[in-house]
Amino acid sequence: MERVGGPIDELFRSFEQQYGCRILRYSLAFVFFWFGITKPLGISPANQVVRPALAHTPVLSELISFPLFFSLLGLWEALVGVGLLWRRTVRVAVGCMCLQMAATFTPLFVIPDQTFQWWPLVPSTPGFYIMKNFALATAGLVVAALESDRLPPQKDVPWSRYIRGPWRGILSGVSRATSRNVTVETSVLRDLSLTGLHAGLAIVFLWSGILMVTTSPTPGHWIASVVPNILVANNVLIPLLGVLELAIGLYLLIPSFRATHVAAYLSIGYIGMAMLPVVFHPAQVFVSFPFEPTFEGVYIFKDLILIAGILTIDANKRRTPSTVRYSTD
Repeated sequence: MERVGGPIDELFRSFEQQYGCRILRYSLAFVFFWFGITKPLGISPANQVVRPALAHTPVLSELISFPLFFSLLGLWEALVGVGLLWRRTVRVAVGCMCLQMAATFTPLFVIPDQTFQWWPLVPSTPGFYIMKNFALATAGLVVAALESDRLPPQKDVPWSRYIRGPWRGILSGVSRATSRNVTVETSVLRDLSLTGLHAGLAIVFLWSGILMVTTSPTPGHWIASVVPNILVANNVLIPLLGVLELAIGLYLLIPSFRATHVAAYLSIGYIGMAMLPVVFHPAQVFVSFPFEPTFEGVYIFKDLILIAGILTIDANKRRTPSTVRYSTD
């Protein structure tokens, strides 16, 4: 087993270290751009949460109409997704993302009857969808910290000489903030953000796993409901998904490199099972393939970020000081 598994494990570790953070950054960019651009197009399922949340926020609802608010929110998210594509704009994009993420928790408090089946322990599908945003926000902080390490030093702002007046100072400051020459100690930010992501992922998987195992209604149940019984029976798949989520959460709680590495392997199996509806019942995932997702589809595609986050954590658990390879992508 060691002779066969050793080389496979080395390939897996090498893949994590080389591509883990990149996959996390691009999956965040994909999800934010896709989920954002569907809002002004009027094909986002998030309106079933945002509309009542806005209606229950009297001051804001008096200042702006729902169509305009929803469109602006979508454009903001889409711009965040575009900003995550380049390392030099990651810090600004993540800052904008954190502002948006903070606002997304509002429905948990203003419309608890729609975000919880039993407050505060059993969230509904929209509730779980919103709670995953904590992991997304910390994933963005991880990306900002790790990608800052890879930025080459920037001695000057090459285009600043073409700007006149106060805008020159403002734009130059933004450029310096997105370069490696920042005052914040990136190693501290990296460690704190990785710890936050680690804790957030452990909570999400443990919470969902416990509810699945105890047969409380969760979003995972609909995943099992669309898989043909010939392949896997529902009464087998539901507890299997729950046990797998519990195992991932428990391994993430153990403060050791090996435990996190096991969680990374388990997460690959989990995402394979979570994506089964895309294969067996795409009508449950998309209203109109491939652009208009259902709420359940939006929910499972967020799992891509969670799994990429676990791979990134595992890669950086064994991180050692090395020569930074600079890139300008």
